[in-house]
Amino acid sequence: LDQCTRCPFPPRCAGGNRCVVGYAGQGCGNCADGYYTLNDECIECPTDTAWQYAVLTAFAIAAVFWTFHLADMQQQNEVLALLFQFTQETAITVAMKLPWPALLTFVFAYINAFFNVNINMAAPECNGGWGYMERWLLNASVPLWLLALHGLIFVAKYWLCTKSPEKRVRVSWQFKGSMLFWIKMLYMLMVQLALNAVICDVHQANLGPNGTVTEETTSELRLRRDPEVLCDAEGSFTTLLVSSAVLLTIFVVAFPALSLCIIRAGAKQNLLEDDSFRVKF
Repeated sequence: LDQCTRCPFPPRCAGGNRCVVGYAGQGCGNCADGYYTLNDECIECPTDTAWQYAVLTAFAIAAVFWTFHLADMQQQNEVLALLFQFTQETAITVAMKLPWPALLTFVFAYINAFFNVNINMAAPECNGGWGYMERWLLNASVPLWLLALHGLIFVAKYWLCTKSPEKRVRVSWQFKGSMLFWIKMLYMLMVQLALNAVICDVHQANLGPNGTVTEETTSELRLRRDPEVLCDAEGSFTTLLVSSAVLLTIFVVAFPALSLCIIRAGAKQNLLEDDSFRVKF
């Protein structure tokens, strides 16, 4: 070959600047047509994706409605939060490049997507026009979609409680408690998204025989998750960089600091055992 490029994802490369089935693009970093991304793997698109969207929408509505109810059951709420976080950590462990059984990695790929609220499991790429940037922004917008869904359910529950002012007040407590629960659930996904948007690798081209570096070898910094994106101060990388900084500020700095302030303020006012405080926070 006149030009050889070092493969950043060896399992995806077949040699000779060719990719294994299901992968394509610079360094085989993207999925080929007819495949979609799920936890760093390319999976063949289903014949019909409509059912995935329907299931995802129905699950989201049911899950948020359920967490409204769980906000009134403080201990059960925290147990569920711990279960989610434990499963997220387990799925990340299985995602490590170790010789796990194929069935185990396949099962945990869906578990990871489910418990990390990763909407890539809806296979948006199978409908065409969904690059890494679009998928990244779609996942980063999940908190906004959840906020909108909370607003719809809050309005519905509030309207149904027209004859009970006390229940209306409690619905507002449930709204806050449920939203904070989901922010905790989204924490790991948002941090992972933010870090993925800034991790770049060196890509080398014009290599000599056996991958040796010569005077004609060129090196470029490209985004690990999508080698089509150059890590420079222009284009889509700048958008990813700014967006990831916003996510890190909200979820790594602002949310923990706000939680600490709320708990300390509640402790000073002896509200830790107060019903409204426990439901909301």
